[in-house]
Amino acid sequence: PVPDPRLKHAKGSYTSRAGLIRSAWKYQKDKIVFDVTVPTAAEIRLPDGTVHAVEKGTYRYEVLL
Repeated sequence: PVPDPRLKHAKGSYTSRAGLIRSAWKYQKDKIVFDVTVPTAAEIRLPDGTVHAVEKGTYRYEVLL
């Protein structure tokens, strides 16, 4: 996701061949909180440039502004 401070928060989902992918973000004080669910191994790329190689599951990340 690409956050936009004018929106404050957003979420979406997509049913891929591997299963349901969910992504959401919201601004909280001095950070952006990301919640991501993937149905298989994936790379999660955050706006600060970090990349997380993950397995199937749900993950939460916080990026300082």
